[in-house]
Amino acid sequence: PGCACAPPRRARSMSDSDGSDGGAPPPEPQAAPAPAPQEGQASDLSAVAAEHGVIDLGYRQLASLRGLQLGADVEELELTGNRLDEGEAAVVLEEWAGAGLRLASLQLRKNLLEGAARLTACTACATLTALVLRDNMLKEVPPLAAMAQLRHLDVSYNEIRSMAPLAEAPACLEELFLARNKIRTIEGVASRERLRILELGSNRLRTMAGLENLSALVELWLGSNKITSIDEAVLRAMPKLRRLSVQANRLTSCVALRACALAGEGGSGAPLEELCLSQNGLTRLEGLEGLPVLLLDAADNPIESLDGLNRLPQLEDLWLNDTKVPVEALDSLAEALAASRQTLSTVYLERSPAAGSPLYQQRLIDALPALRQIDAQVLPRHGKRTAGS
Repeated sequence: PGCACAPPRRARSMSDSDGSDGGAPPPEPQAAPAPAPQEGQASDLSAVAAEHGVIDLGYRQLASLRGLQLGADVEELELTGNRLDEGEAAVVLEEWAGAGLRLASLQLRKNLLEGAARLTACTACATLTALVLRDNMLKEVPPLAAMAQLRHLDVSYNEIRSMAPLAEAPACLEELFLARNKIRTIEGVASRERLRILELGSNRLRTMAGLENLSALVELWLGSNKITSIDEAVLRAMPKLRRLSVQANRLTSCVALRACALAGEGGSGAPLEELCLSQNGLTRLEGLEGLPVLLLDAADNPIESLDGLNRLPQLEDLWLNDTKVPVEALDSLAEALAASRQTLSTVYLERSPAAGSPLYQQRLIDALPALRQIDAQVLPRHGKRTAGS
């Protein structure tokens, strides 16, 4: 996948499009599967030609690449959705390297790879800036020391247990995706000065240790783990953080988020815009004061009040569905959301006690002049707004 997309406008979470890896960026769009080649048709690959430097052989169920001829002008090779194993892919790539092939991007998502060490050692891969090995059967992160230009690595949806080999990854690595593996400890990434995106959703993490000094990090995805607390020291060293997802963990407090307001030189604060805390054990919202958050997802928590929201001056989307916010909270909406009354455009409170009040929607409309959506209902833009209009 490329960079993480903005979360959809829905009440649940900022998770991946399949809802499975706790905030993972969505996978690249899938082309319709092409008919599987019949026995003896491998020679047909000789007719495949590059288009603007790209060879796309996705979803052809290929078990071999023999017969495919790649010129030195090919920069991207798309092999998603085939039946290639490590040995077959490595042999052919090395043959192409002898003909001058130097790839910039290699996509091997959804194949039959149980390892990738031979691939990453190929001369043709030495120039890669993007390598996607998502959704295979990898047991470990392949050696990366020979890939001096690698900026994007995706090994999500595999069976990886250790991040230790990442210590040998090139210093230029900027985007790293490790969602849906079996990782218990964060290793090999601390103090990486260029890492901008880190996806570790749906693993077995219990702490944020190992994320120290990631000063360039913009997006951190930690959803669907077993993390019990937010590490204040880790966040304080992330002055550029814009997106943080810790949904579906075991948090009972979020007070450590105050570190985001102190991050950066001179305590200028991280530019945190999207914060996902849904599906935890939070009973109150703390540590949010002064954050420039545009979207706050705290849905599906046992939150019992709107306390802690009165100093979010840029808040536009507030998701508190499936919480315990009481009916009485509707009486003090203007005070509880004082700083964001003029900016809040979307509020979700459905399936909370407050939403059971017959005056629920009208109280929100009266208190929030910029409101455009309540739960799934989009409000009219013109004229006097009333609930149900």
